[in-house]
Amino acid sequence: MSIEDAKMNQATLTFAEKTLALIAAIRKEVKSLIKEMADSIYELQLSNYLDGGGIPGYIEVPYFYNELKEELKKNKIPHIECPLKEKFGRMFFIKAEDIEKVRDMYREILKQRSMVSEISKQEMMELKEGTNIMAVTDLDSVQTQVLREKAEKHMVMIAVDKLPNGKYNIYFEPEKRNEMQKMIVAMKWELSGMYGHKIREQIQYDIDNKQMIFHFIRSGLNNVCITSAKNTEDTIKINDLGYSLMKENKVLEQISIDNPEYEKKLWEAIELIDQPVILSDIEYAKEEQEREIIVKSRNERPKLSRAEINQLKREMQLRELVEKKMSLNNEEQTENLSDFFNYEVSFSEFFEHELVNQENNKEIIENMKAHYKEFVDELDNNRIIEIRVTPSLDRVILTAEERAKSDRGIDEKEKIR
Repeated sequence: MSIEDAKMNQATLTFAEKTLALIAAIRKEVKSLIKEMADSIYELQLSNYLDGGGIPGYIEVPYFYNELKEELKKNKIPHIECPLKEKFGRMFFIKAEDIEKVRDMYREILKQRSMVSEISKQEMMELKEGTNIMAVTDLDSVQTQVLREKAEKHMVMIAVDKLPNGKYNIYFEPEKRNEMQKMIVAMKWELSGMYGHKIREQIQYDIDNKQMIFHFIRSGLNNVCITSAKNTEDTIKINDLGYSLMKENKVLEQISIDNPEYEKKLWEAIELIDQPVILSDIEYAKEEQEREIIVKSRNERPKLSRAEINQLKREMQLRELVEKKMSLNNEEQTENLSDFFNYEVSFSEFFEHELVNQENNKEIIENMKAHYKEFVDELDNNRIIEIRVTPSLDRVILTAEERAKSDRGIDEKEKIR
């Protein structure tokens, strides 16, 4: 072993020892706090569990914390509730072994209120059985990824389904149709034109790169770090025991390889890393500047040229003109971009009047016109359809029983009269 490798190993061991000492100190403080606050039966159970050497866990709950508290009581899960300092919501301390169960309970509460950005198709069907849902059809992988990000940003609950032909359908609730239409139009605009084509290349690279990394890990690649090319403090550390997800050098999640949902959780963690690259443990432990050089050399994501950046600036001006014309910043405005781009305003009239008056050269104007035409041509390529979700047998029986009870109640009232 070289002197440099020996120093690196020693630095890694020192870091690990300090980390373990910090975790132990935090656990001690948490244990002390819970013992001081414990009052109810569930709080006392948690305190006794920690006194016996149990490991604490926690979950932050910004919304519907009273509903979660009721679910914890109903399921007899030891817990203690604390307000979040300078934040809205609550923190629930629980047993470490209950973290996944409690997260699932909280997700179910949010799902019932359409406050989860993405659920499975099966969950969507179960949630909306006996009613209608909407679907955007025949999307490619890049369009699907852009709509996923927009759905999360705008709190539109969706379900994504990959079809045998490689295309995707996105399902959503009928009451979110207007929001989805605006998201689709914005997505079509962003992925068309000279700049949009490069964005499409970048997103496709991100999709393929993450799938490749996941394949390598599943195939046995070990003792590595999956780190973000944009911020190397965002990292997944993988070893024989499982993985640790770190954001800004803080451990957010530790999942054992024995966890039945290990691969699912690992994929979700990889999805969180922006522009991931793989480093060995030794490479990741190097000085920050040296590590950044390695990361940069392995990040093959397509980059924008100077001409494309210049085109982007001009197209941003074009978008501002469109949004200004349509008053999209007015929340009560029911129009969207597709209403504008329906040939009621001629192609030449809009561009010649709005753009030629600006200081744009001929090439930039031609690129903008091509962008506009491509965008209009794309608008009709993905249909929105409505689907009836057939109620399950259990739902039919329950509905019949409820109707029978209601009918009996009416009969009783008639007798009293």
